[in-house]
Amino acid sequence: MLLLVDDEPALLDLGRRFIERDGRYEVEVALSGEEALSLLDAGRFIAIVSDYEMPGLTGIDLLKRVRTAGNATPFIIFTGRGREEVAMEALNSGASYYLQKGGDARAQFGELLHLVDQAVRTADAERVARVSTGAYRTIFEYSGAASIILEHDTRIALVNSAFERLSGYRRDELVGSTRFFDFVAEEDRERLLGYHHSRRINPGQVPVQYEFRFRDREGTEHLVAATAGMIPGTHRSVVSFIDVTARSGDGEQTEPGDEEDRRPRESFPAPGMDPDRRQSEMALLRANEKLNLLSSITRHDIQNQLTLLAGYLDLAQEDCHEPVVKSYIGGIRQASTAIARQIAFTKIYQDIGVRSARWHRVSDVVQRAAECVAATELRVEVAVGDLEVHADPLFERVIENLVDNTVRHGQIATRIRFTCAPLEAGLVILAEDNGVGVQEEEKEWIFERGFGRNTGFGLFLAREIIGITGMTIQETGTPETGARFEIVVPEGRYRFPVDEDPDPPAEGGTGTDAS
Repeated sequence: MLLLVDDEPALLDLGRRFIERDGRYEVEVALSGEEALSLLDAGRFIAIVSDYEMPGLTGIDLLKRVRTAGNATPFIIFTGRGREEVAMEALNSGASYYLQKGGDARAQFGELLHLVDQAVRTADAERVARVSTGAYRTIFEYSGAASIILEHDTRIALVNSAFERLSGYRRDELVGSTRFFDFVAEEDRERLLGYHHSRRINPGQVPVQYEFRFRDREGTEHLVAATAGMIPGTHRSVVSFIDVTARSGDGEQTEPGDEEDRRPRESFPAPGMDPDRRQSEMALLRANEKLNLLSSITRHDIQNQLTLLAGYLDLAQEDCHEPVVKSYIGGIRQASTAIARQIAFTKIYQDIGVRSARWHRVSDVVQRAAECVAATELRVEVAVGDLEVHADPLFERVIENLVDNTVRHGQIATRIRFTCAPLEAGLVILAEDNGVGVQEEEKEWIFERGFGRNTGFGLFLAREIIGITGMTIQETGTPETGARFEIVVPEGRYRFPVDEDPDPPAEGGTGTDAS
């Protein structure tokens, strides 16, 4: 029996219909966290699927109560709230998985059932698995590399002596309470968190080996090469580290101002600032926070209704045999899909400029964008040296969009290449492909909201995101020869931490074959 928890009766009814129609599970429903706890006291469930935002006990509150009671039943948070911090809170509190509502209802509930199956299989395996602890710990301890075992919520479950030496902490200070990502430099944290969570859902899409900046107890930064993999039949992963700082030459070299640049920035009143002005700024800040909260709540409610609409349209499509009525249903589906795209746009647009700008290593950003198109024949090349740019945290979306733009609209494109070149005042990042290019009359229109055959928001958002830190973007390619996007970065918004020469590397660079 599967327990489904949501404060929306219509969503519970829809969820029960889809899940029970599949035939694998029977469903019991609860309209609140309190009702769910009563049902859990009365009987056993194979898994729990709960909404996040509910009156009284939220989904996270319910999860914590369940785990505090020693109940290890697989728990999936299924919600319209798509913010990364909600997903992190869910997984850190002991959730098996986190799934965002929205989109095609049939695919959505299919994915939910897949996650339920996976969580149940993992729970069964953990109950019956008995690892040869002595032999395993011996291999782990004397492997030669600093090694740890991580829980799904990022807590450290086990460390060896080499990791104690690397981190500067004793084993008893680390195991059970410390989270591994406390050691990861802030600029690498988001990327590694993505690897950590994706590895538990689709390990094949995550690199096994990667490098990042590790900070020890004294705050010293080490460049480390990591190798990570899942322990079969569990939610745990084992990660080993080799310190390669000496190889990189980064050991003692710190660019003046680097540490200050990488710190989260806060705004403090300047000495002698007019108190009325300060009060006005604080009032504006509070008003902005309230607007963001209102937008988030409204978006959550609309997404719930869109999920309902999509679900009932699927059911109507199955039961309807009148061609004319089916065409009406198709029109309604197109309209609801358009609304969903608009709602997704408001979420991204709301986040632009909210968080402080930070330094992005452009070659790493391009590499991650290339991984997003791994199933295509497009080759992504990058030749920008050690270039870093100071931009909004959403800068990665800009690069991803340029790569995606080539995939969707390049038609015959087989390659996109990122390079850079110095300007009289600043630097330009070039993204050039060998596709069909952009027609002259469309070169400015492509940056307007709503232009294009997909969502119509990609390049519009790209211009807005980089504009936060004074950058500009334009398309200067030749039609029928290929698209060429130029991102102009002003002085003070770029740097070469290792090599101060802003000239790009020799022709050839590094390539990523995304085929």
